[in-house]
Amino acid sequence: MDKRYKCCKNGHCYGNMAFSCPWCGETDVLERVDENTLIESIDLYVGHLYGRWVLTTDPNVEGRGQSIRKITVDKVGKYKLYYHLDGQNPNPFCNNNIKLGVGERIMKGSRLVELCDKLIDGGLNKLLL
Repeated sequence: MDKRYKCCKNGHCYGNMAFSCPWCGETDVLERVDENTLIESIDLYVGHLYGRWVLTTDPNVEGRGQSIRKITVDKVGKYKLYYHLDGQNPNPFCNNNIKLGVGERIMKGSRLVELCDKLIDGGLNKLLL
């Protein structure tokens, strides 16, 4: 059995036995990464800035709620392996609905993953949602 993660063109990697990327739904495999590669974790936060939702690397962002307290992104090399959502939402798999706040905006998990990727890959410290 192949002991490497599959990697998609959107910068994600996932288990060898999976048919498609759970984060974006992509089925084409771009390359493979050894499962024993060191995992790096990056913490992101969701809160309010100027009356709008913001995704940030700042743990002190105002307006953090119970819906999303923290998003931990595990990276294997240049690929994102897993997105752990701490809060009252499921992890942002591509078809899951994610609530930003009680009775507030809802977005697809794939969109939240895309925004996390943009923040991380662009070396940004905040991104308005």
